[in-house]
Amino acid sequence: LNKYGTAVLVNIINEVGGFPTKNWTRGTFEKAYEISGEYLAEKYLKARKGCWGCVIQCARVAEVSKGPYYTPASEGPEYETIWANGANTMIGNLEAIIKINYLLNDLGFDTISFGNTVATLMELYEKARKGELPEDKAKKLLSLLQDIEPSWGNADAVIQLIWRTAYRIGIGDYTAEGAKRLAEEFGSPDSAIHVKGLELPAYDPRAINSMALSYATSNRGGCHLRAYAVSFDVLGVPKKFDPLAIDKEKVKLVKWQQDYFAVIDSLVVCKFNTFSTGPEDYVPLLQAALGWDDLTTEELLTIGERIYNVERLFAVREGYGYKDYLPKRLLEEPLPDGPAKGRTAKEALEKYLPYYYELRGWENGKPKPETLKRLGLEEFLYIVS
Repeated sequence: LNKYGTAVLVNIINEVGGFPTKNWTRGTFEKAYEISGEYLAEKYLKARKGCWGCVIQCARVAEVSKGPYYTPASEGPEYETIWANGANTMIGNLEAIIKINYLLNDLGFDTISFGNTVATLMELYEKARKGELPEDKAKKLLSLLQDIEPSWGNADAVIQLIWRTAYRIGIGDYTAEGAKRLAEEFGSPDSAIHVKGLELPAYDPRAINSMALSYATSNRGGCHLRAYAVSFDVLGVPKKFDPLAIDKEKVKLVKWQQDYFAVIDSLVVCKFNTFSTGPEDYVPLLQAALGWDDLTTEELLTIGERIYNVERLFAVREGYGYKDYLPKRLLEEPLPDGPAKGRTAKEALEKYLPYYYELRGWENGKPKPETLKRLGLEEFLYIVS
């Protein structure tokens, strides 16, 4: 992380065939090295930085000193940004990605959501030109684009879309709504790769199957930071698994990470620490800071479990976000390339989800009354009664 930053993952995830490319229609990108952390360090890295007092210093300061994508020394890009605005849109020019990252940061965008939304638009544009959208929708889309041609790999079009999205000009009024609403508006809802409205990050669950459960059961929608199953499916932390194998031990680890990470987030601690620490390491710290002398590791994880259940209860109460699913593309369209060629995420989700609900004490995505009583959450029983 210190040497190459989070973008060290580009080549690693590409090699296992889980690097979503061309709006999740492929699992490998032929120009992966040219947008990797190694290439960034070689060509554009000006400095490393990190949060106050941190020895990891994972953040990058990159600069493009000349040319059409000139960018002053500025923070990033991170792995997710490089993927979403690189492989997923078929842009293999790191200078362009650095420029895109700079503009997105300056304007306050979420780079994962933006990259996914642009990839969705590129697919819609391609379908419109092929006559694969409803005629009225295709005409509307092409009219709103005005002079922009969002074809695959067109970095200049992406830069124009940043500004139009920020100011909601033309097609930007629709891309500003995110991938889900964009795809629905133009008659191709399955072109948006999201869970519960949140665009997915840079790990294809057809190649890294624990992420199928992680994405589907994330309370806030498809997210890699509620359970980073890549850690054990690919990186071997705390234990190495075959990313293509169906193994119920992975289900236990997904739940464990969700509970543990809920504690970590509440403590405002960086998740990179969890690659070398466990919940037991935080028990003496909390004992000293808060005077909880009898706190145990099991109780700490129960606190995390309680948090995760309350989050889910919010979704149940609001009537949205408690149904756990994956996009149709990931369930029905096999990967055409890479080590996971021919795989979908359907089998993994179908086998993992029932066992996950059993471990959680949930039914159809909702906590059972007895689960709330066990966790001391009786005050919320009215939500599930």
